[in-house]
Parts: sequence; C-alpha cells; structure tokens
Amino acid sequence: MRILYDMCKKAWSFHVFFLAGLFSVFTLSAQEIWTENFDYNIGDLLTEHGWIANVSGEPAMVVSGLSFDGYVATGIGGAVQLEGDGEAVYTPFPKVSKGSVYAAFLVQINGAGGANGQYFLHLWDGELPTWMGGTSTKFDYDARVYCSNDGKNIGLSFSDNQKALYTTSDFIDKYRTYLMVLKYEVVPGNNNDKVSLYVFDSMTSEVEPENPTLGPIVSTSGDKDDIFPAGIGLRQGHQDINIIVDGIRVATSWEAAVLGKTSDIGKSTLECPRIWLSENKIWVSSLVAENVYLYNITGEQVAVQYCNVGKNVLDVSLESGIYLIKMSGKTYKVVIP
Repeated sequence: MRILYDMCKKAWSFHVFFLAGLFSVFTLSAQEIWTENFDYNIGDLLTEHGWIANVSGEPAMVVSGLSFDGYVATGIGGAVQLEGDGEAVYTPFPKVSKGSVYAAFLVQINGAGGANGQYFLHLWDGELPTWMGGTSTKFDYDARVYCSNDGKNIGLSFSDNQKALYTTSDFIDKYRTYLMVLKYEVVPGNNNDKVSLYVFDSMTSEVEPENPTLGPIVSTSGDKDDIFPAGIGLRQGHQDINIIVDGIRVATSWEAAVLGKTSDIGKSTLECPRIWLSENKIWVSSLVAENVYLYNITGEQVAVQYCNVGKNVLDVSLESGIYLIKMSGKTYKVVIP
C-alpha cells in the first residue's frame, strides 16, 4: 500500500466540518472486529465488494436480507445466497491472537444435498494459498459449520469433516431464519484450541448460554493446526444446496457480536460498518479505489493513503485520541481508546 505522511499540512476543510458539526460521529472499540451486512445491490457478486474467490464456479450473489428479532444486525442491507456447487469466497479481518472470537450470523436453510461433510462457513487464518499468490500450503480452515444432507441438522467440527458433530431429531426447519454464533477459543499451547456453536430460533437471552448447541470441540493432533482467526469463508459445496447467510458480526465478546454492545458505544458502531479498529490501527473497507485521509482533532493531516476496493489497513501507528477520517466524500470521527 502506498502511504504519504504530511504531519504539518493543515486541513482547513476539516475545521469547517468540525465547527459546523457536520461529520458523522462514532467510536470504535477493540471488542468489535468486523461486520458484513451485504449492504449492496441485489444481484451483486461478493467478489465485487472485497471478497476473494479461490474456487471457481457459480458466483456467490447478493439477495434480499434476513430478519431476526433482537439481533443487532437484522434487517440491514441484503444477504448472500450460497447455491449449487460454486465459488468458495473468503475475506480477511484483523487477526485475533488471544482470548475468544465470536462470529454471529443469520442462516436460512432452503436446500441441501450430498453426503454429510458439506460445510458452508468457517474461520480462516488469513493466509492465501500459493496458487493464489500467497505462501500458505496448509489450508487451515477451522471452526467449520455444516448442513446435513437432508437440510434438517447443523454440524460443527474443528477442521476434520469426518469428525463433525451434528444436532439430531430434525433440529432445523427449512425456510426458517436462525441466529448462529460460532465461538473460537485461542488457548495457549499447540493443538488445544476450542470451537463451539450456538443456534437460536428466537432471542431468549442476551447473555452467552452456559452450554453451546454443539461443542466445545477441542483441536487434536489429527486436525489442522490451531490458528489465530484472521478471516471468514463461505463455501458452496454441492449442486443441491441453497443457503442464505446474512448479518455477519465478528467480535471478541458475546455482547459485541450479538447485541452490538461494547465498552465504548454499543450499537452506534453500525453507523459506519466500513471502518473498524484492531491493535490501534484503523481498517477501512473501500467501495471504490480512492484516497482515504486521516487527520488529528486539530485538523493536521496525519496520513493520506490510496486504498483499493475491499479491506485496507491504514499503515500508520496511532496513539490514543480522537481522529478524523475522510472517505467517499464523508467525514467521520474516530476515537481510539
């Protein structure tokens, strides 16, 4: 990424915005890592919005969104339809190297097929394989979520399809929307991380249940390596599947992922879901290739960086304080705690 520093240049336009109170105000918290509400035009492809395809086939496409009462990301934008034996798509998020990662999302199962072992969502270590220009040869796709071949049960494994655990007794109703929360626990040491899955047909509690629907499943020596979660993947693995996924929220606490509550501001983070904070660095998701401008609260330009379409990290270390970001013709206030 190309970045230019100009610590002395004054940004008079930002003084005008600041004094007039015209900028959008929000605060970022280290608890909320990344969100995807698929707030794009119906029929758009995910690869047009920063997602990476590593398996060819029918593209993952944006459709109408899902709703679930009580979930903070309900009814925002569209959703993605996973249909047929098609693309597998991935997107990175800021790496988490300790504690727990919660990935909450809405799911509607409309069709399924093939043998058990067809996972449709997983976490990822963020490393690209060699045949995509990266360096990884491990394909560490952990915390895999499955749909049974009849579409009536949900499964979970750490990374081995043959070891997946499934719900029983026709647990899932087709065409019904469920809230699922995938939990990955980073445990010190090797081959001992844990994954769990919570499934809800209604919001019965605002706190993390004592017992998950599936798991916790502990990594073993026969599984893929433990990872520091740094991305999420969606997979279309069989010609008969038809699964809709919506409202993905990744955070380091249950409250932030499911309710949008963080130690700083809670739901107002959703005012700009294309900007988030990790390890005191600011990440932006650009809808177009553009320059993104960063200023301190006095109006001094800290950096300007050219960002490509998709996820970008502003390559500048920042101290705690208030900063202003200008992107896509709008100005935002960002508080780094």
